[in-house]
Amino acid sequence: MDSTSSSCRCPGKGIARLVSGLAVAIAIVAASYVASAAYLKGKTFDRTISTTGSAERVIESDTAKWTTSFSRSVEPAMLKEGTAQLTEDTKAVIATL
Repeated sequence: MDSTSSSCRCPGKGIARLVSGLAVAIAIVAASYVASAAYLKGKTFDRTISTTGSAERVIESDTAKWTTSFSRSVEPAMLKEGTAQLTEDTKAVIATL
């Protein structure tokens, strides 16, 4: 039998293919993770407005849309107290605005 034949049953050949396949699979998963993280990080900048230039007259704006969130962590046994604290937090935030 020819030693360059593709039907050679060399002991390390199957393991080498397995390792190569796993390396390619891991590389694809890692590249997908990096690409999705970059996409999601870029989406957070969609809510910014930047302007340059000058205006011919003074412009008055009376509308703004702000998105915000806040939270409070409590133990499961203290949910009633946590809800009361969150209600107070909401009042404090609204009073600040």
